[in-house]
Amino acid sequence: MFSRLLLIRLSLFSAIVGIFALYFYSLASSAEVVKIKYVDSSFGGKYVCIDACVKSTFLRKRTLFLTLYDGAQIKAVVFKADYAKLFSFKNSCGLFCGKISIYKGRPEIIINRAELYD
Repeated sequence: MFSRLLLIRLSLFSAIVGIFALYFYSLASSAEVVKIKYVDSSFGGKYVCIDACVKSTFLRKRTLFLTLYDGAQIKAVVFKADYAKLFSFKNSCGLFCGKISIYKGRPEIIINRAELYD
């Protein structure tokens, strides 16, 4: 049906494409850990992590709003259903990762991953 040489070429081609896809995916998904005081409108759309403490929380409908603090503060939003875990950790510290969004002219982080410290 297919020649042995054709199958080898297809296998090699798909392996090379897969390696390049993994490389570009790893570049896009890597997160830079930043201090809040350096986050400005130029960070819009970037995926970052912030090492900070939860200063305040506010739950409205199914959205959790937080204020993160590391010497400066930034607003944070959690849209996921697992917001209850974060809501109970006011004054706790951790690593908060997500995409920076500009809302009403100010940067905020849309959290999709949080690792709280014990």
